[in-house]
Amino acid sequence: MITETCYAFSQAELVNCENAILLFLDWRGLVPTSSEILKLLLAVANPTQDFASIIQKANYFIFLSLIEYDMTCFRYSSVALASLMCVLDELGYSNFQTNLMEVIEIENINFDIAETLKCKQSIVNHVNSTS
Repeated sequence: MITETCYAFSQAELVNCENAILLFLDWRGLVPTSSEILKLLLAVANPTQDFASIIQKANYFIFLSLIEYDMTCFRYSSVALASLMCVLDELGYSNFQTNLMEVIEIENINFDIAETLKCKQSIVNHVNSTS
């Protein structure tokens, strides 16, 4: 919150303006996070399936990605898909992963697959280095 404005506007006016903007944006002023992209991706795969356990496991990899400086260059979408791929590999769901990649291609969902694969390798390397 801004506390000083060279007195062009009062603090109350600025607070009211900031509140109006935040309410208009539904308090979501940032781009979608990797976790939100992950949920949307799974909803595309199967809107009726409960993916809570997969989301929980993928969020672990997403959070690992957030704390690693060398992973800040990856798009949120790449982190989401790479994290999901790591979970599907871990669970042995290769058919699901193959079908998901086909859906991404068929529906022309804009993922940078090369970047996603680099991101996935970075996640795997980080997990292996901390084990």
